[in-house]
Amino acid sequence: MDIKSVNSGQNVFKPQSKQDLEGKYGKAAASGNDKVGLKSDKLELSPEAKKLQPIKQKISSGFYDNPDVIDEVARKIFDEIG
Repeated sequence: MDIKSVNSGQNVFKPQSKQDLEGKYGKAAASGNDKVGLKSDKLELSPEAKKLQPIKQKISSGFYDNPDVIDEVARKIFDEIG
């Protein structure tokens, strides 16, 4: 099988010039300040996910490791599917 190069070996990832950076992000970005002009990510939990927080806390605290709780949960699961 013969594989031919698409870009003839040219570097596709060329560093941007200072003028390009100033045009897109302002002078501070061109000077090397990484945080200027960048957007930060944001995480929002849905109401459904927020309702699961108490369950997550019970799991973290070891609540479900109690033999009585395990028996009760197993019984409820059996009633649901059985």
